[in-house]
Amino acid sequence: MTDTPLSNLMDAHVQADTAETYAAFVAMFQNSCEGILVNSATRLISVIIDRDSVSAFAPGPV
Repeated sequence: MTDTPLSNLMDAHVQADTAETYAAFVAMFQNSCEGILVNSATRLISVIIDRDSVSAFAPGPV
């Protein structure tokens, strides 16, 4: 078995932590973007439904 210098072990540990942190950040960002899209789509659908409801019941010429 060969001895690994402490600095190499530390570098490997830092790289693993960095990769894990980056993966967690990417997952959080994706979840955030998905949430924004779902909220935007829900609002758009409710606006469309509200407009259709108003025009369906509004008095006026047909």
